[in-house]
Amino acid sequence: MTSVRTRISTLLLALFSTTAYADSTPQALPFNQNWSNPALIVTDNDWSGVPGITGATGNALNGNSGGANPQTLLADDPVPQPIIRATQPNDPNSTSNPSGLFEFEQFDVVGFQGSNNNTSVATSARAPHLVITLNTTGRAAIPISYVLRDIDSSADNTAQQVALMYRVGLTGPFTNIPAAYVADASDGPNLTKTTNVSTVLPSALDNQPLVQLRIITANATGNDEYIGIDDISIGGAATDVPPTVNSTIPANNQAGVAFNSNLSVSFSEAVTVTGNWYTIVCAVSGAHTAAVTGGPGTFQLTPSPVFAFGEACTLTIVAANVLDQDGTLDAMAANVAVNFTVANDLAPTVLSTAPGNGATGVPLSADITVNFSEAVSVTGSWYTLSCAASGSNLAASVSGGPQSFVLDPTATFSNGEICTLTINASGVSDLDGTPTPMAANFISQFTTAPSAANYYSAITPAIAADSAQLRTALHELIDDHTVFSYFDAWTLLEAADSMPGNGAQILDVYKNQTYAKVTDRDNGTVTVGRYNREHTWPNSLGFGSQTGNLGRPNPPYTDCHMLYLSDKQYNSDRGN
Repeated sequence: MTSVRTRISTLLLALFSTTAYADSTPQALPFNQNWSNPALIVTDNDWSGVPGITGATGNALNGNSGGANPQTLLADDPVPQPIIRATQPNDPNSTSNPSGLFEFEQFDVVGFQGSNNNTSVATSARAPHLVITLNTTGRAAIPISYVLRDIDSSADNTAQQVALMYRVGLTGPFTNIPAAYVADASDGPNLTKTTNVSTVLPSALDNQPLVQLRIITANATGNDEYIGIDDISIGGAATDVPPTVNSTIPANNQAGVAFNSNLSVSFSEAVTVTGNWYTIVCAVSGAHTAAVTGGPGTFQLTPSPVFAFGEACTLTIVAANVLDQDGTLDAMAANVAVNFTVANDLAPTVLSTAPGNGATGVPLSADITVNFSEAVSVTGSWYTLSCAASGSNLAASVSGGPQSFVLDPTATFSNGEICTLTINASGVSDLDGTPTPMAANFISQFTTAPSAANYYSAITPAIAADSAQLRTALHELIDDHTVFSYFDAWTLLEAADSMPGNGAQILDVYKNQTYAKVTDRDNGTVTVGRYNREHTWPNSLGFGSQTGNLGRPNPPYTDCHMLYLSDKQYNSDRGN
């Protein structure tokens, strides 16, 4: 125990006991903590001055009755129990002191006491405990020691049990460490006691980026006694730990891996790889070589040849040929096998067309865009375009590819006619693995714009002179417009903002920059090199929802007259 002070400052330290403790920053070893500095804890429920340590009441771990063995209280503390006590104990000998954790500056110690069978959750601490969060990377055979001080010299005399337990990570149950169990850390009546606890932590805690230790007591039989926890020391000499595989891409047992995927292996530390440090063996395509790049912590493998569709493969990291670079050159302890399954060769499909199926009011000079699910090869009569008035099997020039194609009909459409676009399955095959044709023909229909010659013929001078009649007449004239979803707006805008002279690209509204249609759409993650849909009429001024109002779906939010394709990053930088 360090120097004795004349003042006792009792600060309740019963923190919010949650699945991930409040201060869960892992502390490097060696780790030492005593309580000689009174500035460590100056505010109730605030452990911020004590990195790596928190305290909790443990009410969810234990019942009301006394005598529970804390070695058995292994569950995580699942229920937050914020408790703030206004009344501080002036003396650890007082039998009226509340339960919980306190800093006793008179003794330079943090002490805990159970709740004396208190049935009130609001004021009890049925299994008070400290939690210590550590990083043991590069350490093995880790010793721990601390001192338990009975600072309660009152007439109380009970068996105050204290246990030590651990877990790897921030969640899940703890595991008891029997060697650190103290059956009774107290003495009495009117006596004090000091118990030195010292042991070596289990090997499961060696070389781990995050572990937690819990020093815990529980309601005793009779009046609980204050036990201080002091002079915590956790060491362990630095150990040259063999390297391990931290992660791989694909992960073990992953399915649906692309046939042309690269592989990646990340190690726990910098390593040197020699000779045949990996093997890649597949059920159909056999053994693979690979071009290796990267290192020394993460390596990428580009297999040759590519994988066969639907086959099972195993990547094996050969332990003897992977050596760390620090101290003695240690090899991995054992081979690591990663199993994965290659995706099947799916037939290509048509993702979308512009104009879309059911579209109306299509301009007479409109191009037609066809977007496929993957890169394809088109041959022969892979499409037919037939219209009610313009004729069947209309000719068109084709540009773009291999995933997005643009058809530019050689003749303009007629007003108000229905046209049918058919993508013939036999003329469209994918480019990966064995060429696979589409499974079935794709058919889409659209209607061209009506003649505008007499569009406003119903608006007579008499109607135009009366605002109410004019509003009603115009509404009747335009209320049969076609409503599109926000998703449909992609294909409409890609047609409207198509790059002149290159139907496979779009031209954005702000930067005058081109992007590949469909491929460069905003995918929700990548920012640079993507385009999205910009509302030139700000959402904040109305129409900010796709669900509309008065029960009407697809409100002006999806009105393509005010939507333009825009560079995603530039759009974000501008704001509204």
